[in-house]
Amino acid sequence: MGNKPESQSWNPIKDTYHAVMGKDQCANCPHRAECKAQITKYHAFVNLSASKVERAKTVKEIESESYAQHRNARNAIEGLPSVLRRRYHVDDIPVLGLLKSKLFFGFKVAAINVKKLLKYTRDHCACQSNDIRGNCPLSERYTYTKGAVFLNAKK
Repeated sequence: MGNKPESQSWNPIKDTYHAVMGKDQCANCPHRAECKAQITKYHAFVNLSASKVERAKTVKEIESESYAQHRNARNAIEGLPSVLRRRYHVDDIPVLGLLKSKLFFGFKVAAINVKKLLKYTRDHCACQSNDIRGNCPLSERYTYTKGAVFLNAKK
């Protein structure tokens, strides 16, 4: 956890890693209770299983910014089917036939799109009625030019 070992090895039979460090390194280490090093007369030994090493790598990756972006994108993708199931009950379509089912499902998706459009226009009209675009919550996300609205790219 910060100290470099004098030597290290991997045991393929037990699937463990073995690190040897100086006794004085472990004696002054603030993480001594976490690694549970075996201290002998001259050296300190630390044995780690391969699964523990993989878990540490995974925890380090989860804390990164790229993983957070991936997680948020995944939540956004999986959110729409969840809304369709919970709020619009698409699992219980009361019609028979492929064409009728497609129409029914299409109306459900159209309802979501109309709600999003209404929310956008309500926010957009509120910004225009105040005529103070600097204080508008949408001014950071959208650019207004000659009656057209453009979505700004995320930074």
